[in-house]
Amino acid sequence: MANPHLEIIRAAIAANVDLGTLFGSVLGSRAHPRGQVLSAYRAARSALRGAVNTPAAGAVLRELKAAVLDAVAGGGRQAVSIGVGQAERNAEALGLAVRTWLGGETLTGRALAAIGALLDAQAGAVQSGLLTEAQVIGGEGAAVGLLTPTVVQREAANQFAALAGLGLAGTLFPGALLGGGEAVFRRQAIAAIDGLTTPCCLGVHGQVVGMDEPFTTTGPPAYARQQDRPPFHHRCRTATALVMVEMAGDDLTEDMLRAAALEAQLRGTAGYSLPDYISAFTRIRP
Repeated sequence: MANPHLEIIRAAIAANVDLGTLFGSVLGSRAHPRGQVLSAYRAARSALRGAVNTPAAGAVLRELKAAVLDAVAGGGRQAVSIGVGQAERNAEALGLAVRTWLGGETLTGRALAAIGALLDAQAGAVQSGLLTEAQVIGGEGAAVGLLTPTVVQREAANQFAALAGLGLAGTLFPGALLGGGEAVFRRQAIAAIDGLTTPCCLGVHGQVVGMDEPFTTTGPPAYARQQDRPPFHHRCRTATALVMVEMAGDDLTEDMLRAAALEAQLRGTAGYSLPDYISAFTRIRP
């Protein structure tokens, strides 16, 4: 019979992988230059060359907003599905029932409103008539330019991570609470351990807390020293999982804590470079 904690960990790792893939495909980065949001901004900057402070700029910015919001809406739905999928695997491992979570569309709508406000602020600044082309799209004296996707990518990444976590909690936690709640279950943080893992998530990896207790997130670039749930920082790929009380001190939890501590220690070792070290724990695959 499969170890239920191992199945829970595998589900969390799968969620981490899927969330990282979502960040790349929807938001984009240096490693994922074809991400939808990054591509939309690249197209807008190209279209604005020679058109800053002209009537054509308004149409370019409206197209940018539509493209970004469309990408984020699809990404939000995928994020919810990631959390729900993790919940279903947790429930199967623990013998719990899941419910249909109805909050995804509402929360995705709130995410779109927040990102729409950021886009409107950018557009307002671009169309103020106070900025040069170099200041808007980059160039001499303004290497990046105002019209950069960074602030939108950051907000969307936070929203996606939060939506995945809420998809998990909204689908799974009600059944868990009916099954005994705080007396039976705890929450565990399970990070993606690789070359991109931050000190924050190395420190939180394997932590077990009560259903209403915060995680301790003291390493950079954590948003705070204690946080209730991911995202713990920008583009955070740590998932939380529902575990039984007796799993809090089992061998798998100890393996997670040791793997994260050793990874953190080796990063300060002269001559060490990823991926020289791959912990035994990270060989557990979804």
